[in-house]
Amino acid sequence: MQKDGEEKGLRILSINGVEDHIHVLVQLMPSQNLTQVVRSIKTSSSQWLNENKLLTGEFQWEEGYSALSVSPSSVKQVKDYIEKQEEHHRLKHWTLSWKHS
Repeated sequence: MQKDGEEKGLRILSINGVEDHIHVLVQLMPSQNLTQVVRSIKTSSSQWLNENKLLTGEFQWEEGYSALSVSPSSVKQVKDYIEKQEEHHRLKHWTLSWKHS
């Protein structure tokens, strides 16, 4: 996704995810539209997944997305958060399971 994004003029600083969602840190240029950038990422990633038959059925993103702006001073912290997605969700799941026991 990162290479494909770069070819389309997107500056993807970090990308990672878990089973049901991904987090992407993108540096938008003034001429770029957030909706178009998200659509581009969703389209190219679903095409890649389906062409490479990595899943048993056809992959399709859900509609919608969430976006937040990040100050330059927070970029490293957000990158660290994104890179540790699996750990974050594993710990969150364990905490929820423990609370319900």
